[in-house]
Amino acid sequence: MMSAKHKIVATAVERSWIIEDAEVPLYPGLIKTIMKRDWTASDLSKRAALVNAAKGFSPFAMVDLSDEDVAEMMQDNEDLLSATHISTSDVKASRARLKPKRPPDAAGFLLMLKRFTNLLHALFSSQSPMYKQMYQIVRTFRDYSPNARSKLSHEAKTSILWIILLQARRFAEGNMIGNDACLGEFTALVHAIQAKNCENISHVEVPTDLLEPSRKRKAQVNDTRDGGVTDDKEEERTKNKKTRVNVLYIRTARI
Repeated sequence: MMSAKHKIVATAVERSWIIEDAEVPLYPGLIKTIMKRDWTASDLSKRAALVNAAKGFSPFAMVDLSDEDVAEMMQDNEDLLSATHISTSDVKASRARLKPKRPPDAAGFLLMLKRFTNLLHALFSSQSPMYKQMYQIVRTFRDYSPNARSKLSHEAKTSILWIILLQARRFAEGNMIGNDACLGEFTALVHAIQAKNCENISHVEVPTDLLEPSRKRKAQVNDTRDGGVTDDKEEERTKNKKTRVNVLYIRTARI
């Protein structure tokens, strides 16, 4: 069951939505973040880490959960709190649903942005600089045609969410003020979205695990060429090459 404090927080947040059809899933981890004001997770004054991407104040925390999923998470949380013994595997299992995931289709991607904007409005009001930026981003994407939104590549959507995460961390640290309120990549992101030039949006610090499997394999191949990683096929090719060289050497010696 949800505690009285949790209910108060959930009710207050639910009454402050500004965008319709974008209800924020108030699961235990998010409610705990709100109550403790742990907006930066463990990324304070550091680069954003993949392990913390779905924690704190983040667009990746806007996971797609049904009412049944939230109820199960609530029950799991209650079980952990009342348990006399908790193992590491129990803790990891409770966090499994909160891992940052790749953006879904265009509709799901826009829903993540809407939910994040709603959460900003509920927690920090319409005067929040981060809310104003996000609301403008959502409005701009709404003006895109369905066909244009569907053309957003996986890398572009992932990069957009990652750059928003970086700016959200900056906002959470209280640094979104003055002439340097926005990060350079966030400013470039806003301009690219307004210019409908999203296919060129990328960020070198987006974790490989959030990109497409093909991109991940490409990165592994590049590491192999650089001497960093060697896959099984590469090892097999190397062994076969050495075997052919040895056989040629033996034959030459006999002649």
